Amino acid sequence: MFGCQFARSFLHTGEHSPWVDRLLLLMACGAVVMILALSVSYATALRLATYLALLFTVVIFAAGVLAWLRGMRVARYFIFAWTAFLIGCIVNTLMVLGYLPNVFLTMYASQIGSALEVGLLSLALADRINAMKEGRASSRKPDANSKR
Repeated sequence: MFGCQFARSFLHTGEHSPWVDRLLLLMACGAVVMILALSVSYATALRLATYLALLFTVVIFAAGVLAWLRGMRVARYFIFAWTAFLIGCIVNTLMVLGYLPNVFLTMYASQIGSALEVGLLSLALADRINAMKEGRASSRKPDANSKR
C-alpha cells in the first residue's frame, strides 16, 4: 500500500505514465486484503497477500523501467535500489527453502538488500536535489544577462 504511494510520488507516474499511476493507485487499495485476513481463512488471506505482493513487485519494477526509458534521471537509482532489495529477498528465500547454505550473507541478505536500497534511494534524492539546483541556476543566468 505505502510502496505504491512511494513509487507514484518518487517516479511521478501521474505525469509520464497515467495508466501505470492508476494501476498503482488501484493496488494501493490492497488494504482490502488486510481486512479479508480478519474475515476469511488464514490460507485464503495468505494466498491473496502473496499474489498481491507478486503483482506489486512486477508493477513497481515496470514503472521504474518505464520512467527510466522516458528519461527520468532518478529512475535508474530506483531500479538499482529495487533490484538490490529483490536480490536480497530472493537469496534469503532460497536459504529458507534449503537451496542455499545458512551463512551470514544468506541469513541477512534481506537486510543487506534493504540497506543497499536505502542508500541508493538516498543517492537518487541527492541527484534530484542537484538537478533542481541546476535548473534554478540555469533559469537565473538569462535574467542576469538581460539586466546588463
